[in-house]
Amino acid sequence: MAKQMFSAGVLSSAAISQAPMKNGYMVTFVMGDQGQILSNDKGSERIFKSIETARKVIKDVGFNSMTLL
Repeated sequence: MAKQMFSAGVLSSAAISQAPMKNGYMVTFVMGDQGQILSNDKGSERIFKSIETARKVIKDVGFNSMTLL
């Protein structure tokens, strides 16, 4: 779904941040003035074990740059 939103121009930026209370990182896509955390099929936050894996997902969506928070 994120790829379609990126292609439609809905997503303006992406960020990687450390997941609070968890061992890993999460990806946030920004739509206008709101952020949307990437979730899995069950609706819970998708946690990545490494920054590199999170970066790859952002690149696969279509972003060439991202912010590391």
